[in-house]
Amino acid sequence: MSEPKINDQQIQVALVSYYTPPEPVAAAIGGSELEELLNRLPALSLEGQVGSLLNQIRQYHPGISLGRTDTATLRFIDDTVADFLTKTDLDYRVECILRALLPYYAVDVIQNGVSTSIQTSGQPILSLLDLLLSECVGWSEDLGILGDQYMEKIDEPIALLVKGRVTLEDCLAQLRGDFEKENRLSRKMEATLADKELAILEERKAKLRASKLLNREMADHKLPMFTIFLLQGAWHDFLQEIIVHYGEDSKEWQNAEKLTEALIWSLQPGKNKAKQYAVMESLPGHITDFSSKLKFDTSTIVNALADIQEEYEQIKRGEPSEPCEFDLLDQDDSLISGVDLDSDLLEQLSALSNGDWFLYDDKNEPEEKIARLRIIMNSASSERLLFTNHNRRKGMQLNYTQMAMQLRDGTIKPLSPIPMQELFKVHLNRVLQNVSDQNKKKKKLADEQEQLRLSQEYTRDRKTTQTEKQKKLLKILELKKKRSLALRRKAERKLKFAVEAVSQLRPDAWVKLPLMVGTLTPAKLVAIIPGNEKYIFANRAGIKVAEYTASQLSNMLVTENSEILDTGDEFENVLSSVVVGLRQNRSKSFAELTGDTS
Repeated sequence: MSEPKINDQQIQVALVSYYTPPEPVAAAIGGSELEELLNRLPALSLEGQVGSLLNQIRQYHPGISLGRTDTATLRFIDDTVADFLTKTDLDYRVECILRALLPYYAVDVIQNGVSTSIQTSGQPILSLLDLLLSECVGWSEDLGILGDQYMEKIDEPIALLVKGRVTLEDCLAQLRGDFEKENRLSRKMEATLADKELAILEERKAKLRASKLLNREMADHKLPMFTIFLLQGAWHDFLQEIIVHYGEDSKEWQNAEKLTEALIWSLQPGKNKAKQYAVMESLPGHITDFSSKLKFDTSTIVNALADIQEEYEQIKRGEPSEPCEFDLLDQDDSLISGVDLDSDLLEQLSALSNGDWFLYDDKNEPEEKIARLRIIMNSASSERLLFTNHNRRKGMQLNYTQMAMQLRDGTIKPLSPIPMQELFKVHLNRVLQNVSDQNKKKKKLADEQEQLRLSQEYTRDRKTTQTEKQKKLLKILELKKKRSLALRRKAERKLKFAVEAVSQLRPDAWVKLPLMVGTLTPAKLVAIIPGNEKYIFANRAGIKVAEYTASQLSNMLVTENSEILDTGDEFENVLSSVVVGLRQNRSKSFAELTGDTS
């Protein structure tokens, strides 16, 4: 059975019943006059503190009165967006842009009706809002020059749109093209970063697995010094290479485990001399044969076999080397989660996709840490997640257990936005259901006075709910505004310290520079050209590889696209003052950092 359709006239009646707007206090405007007013609003509100549609009208057109139907329609749009913004977390600046563009959607709704507007696909204004949501969800005020440049690319076409110089379609096409260029670069840099981190992770896992094997086999045994050095040195490296190239489930690793066990056993004082001598006789050949079939350089192990065979000869002569005390290898237990996750949770975490955005907000930290982070690596085999920020720099790495705990306690929250059209559909259905339930209650009452009392009670409750919701939204907006200001000032302080650090650079300084995508390469400062303040860098061979202005270098330090390695004694004093400054800021209150005196 198909769902009964509801027309725009019925929707308007339902919206008026739900929002119960007051009667106009003066001659109300509507139709083309209201549409013209709404079309002018974005140019007035884009640079300001943007509130709801009705607040924007009151702010920029005081004295204007709207009809009950138009008021209810605008409240429906405001209410939908307010619900969404209280449940997600966008930077205040991004939120202002979205709210400033809402009048265009209001015009579409007034012209075509609510039902048509939320059912028609491909509307330019909703496509534009969705594009800004998806591309700016990870942006924040503390991203430095790269973040500012990113936002400038958005501000320009939006400014042309609100001034009436380009159409919605043109603005949408321009932003799509700009975002695609950014995303191509992002995908390349993030893939390089993810590959590098995955390789490091695999090496750490291999080292842990090799260490655990050797510790297990060497524990409580007596071994000569040269054998200890061999096992915890070259043989340890040998085992790691096998895991990296073949994996822990491979027959090569199984063979390596057996050879390790046999090698250590063969050097112990044994009761079964015949078996020990047989192993001594065959083991070097087995190791040589095994090594020759591996796809990495095994010459170090093969060369070390001569020492093993010499020890075997001494054992046969009854003159084994003196055993030594030794410590077991360190094990990086941070790679072990320590908690067994249930299969459903494990499946959910392994299904998290690259590109998913999250808000990290740890209120338990002495200095509250807030960051917007995106997954760029989800290694199910390692149960590890790697995150980056909007500037494509490494942000954080968590194992599945840590991620599960932080999702559970709210330290990490998903930020992936829902399409705007879907939001309006869901909210409209909620409104219609609420009104339908109320009407059913009224029909059950035969007495007209009881029906009137129920309607008045419903209206009063709805107004109270709306008032409380508005207060909550304003409180959240104020918090976002303060936090945005704090992040902006944090970025400004970082830039100030970076400028001071760059000013102390002298020839022969070593700086890591982004000479290749996704990689920082050490380069030597060979000259500083006065006047235009050009900093010339060369590689170890003395060949020029880059030149930057002081401003470019400072901004690269802020965005972690470069790193000063060595600048001499003078810089140490500057660095010391920077560290002291950062430590002092840690002890300051939120109000002191933001300059808020309210």
